[in-house]
Amino acid sequence: MKARLGKNELEKLYSERGLSLREIATKYNVHWSTVRRWLDESKVKARKVGKRSRLEKFKLSTLKNGVRKYGVRGVRSEARDP
Repeated sequence: MKARLGKNELEKLYSERGLSLREIATKYNVHWSTVRRWLDESKVKARKVGKRSRLEKFKLSTLKNGVRKYGVRGVRSEARDP
């Protein structure tokens, strides 16, 4: 039996870090519907349906520094470089 994630961990991954159900499921080797059930049971508020902004994956300071250094068009390529 796989371990169940607690409310604090679910809120951190889903609400704060913005991971999708599938991303969390892959990380913990469970089905996405299991993660959905955990969220429901823990009463974690669901996000609105729709696409997440790809910019949410980056820290605001990283984006600001990239814009200052490379301009708006250069941030995208800079953000992908290791």
